[in-house]
This record gives sequence, C-alpha cells and structure tokens, in this order.
Amino acid sequence: MIIPRAAADGIRRQLASQGMTASVLFPDLTGVGLELRAKLRDELEEELQDRRRRRVE
Repeated sequence: MIIPRAAADGIRRQLASQGMTASVLFPDLTGVGLELRAKLRDELEEELQDRRRRRVE
C-alpha cells in the first residue's frame, strides 16, 4: 500500500487517536522516540498555525 505523503500525517493522527502509536507497535526506545517526535511535531505545527492566525487578525 502506498500512502501519499500529504495524507500520512492525518492518517497517523487518526491511528494515534485510536491508541495505535509507534510505542505500541515498537515497544522499545525507538518506538518511544518515534512517538515523542511525532507529538512534538504536532505541537509545533499547532503553535505555528496559531501564530499565523494571530498575525492575520
């Protein structure tokens, strides 16, 4: 199955909302690291979007 890059983040978020995360699939330090990186990336993206919205207002 080939997942377009543009859809990958949304699919990952949907899976995470159902409890399917990297640390569940890979229960080692690598899995935990992948999950932390994804969460940090999401938080940073939200912060950037908030700043952009505030700048427009």
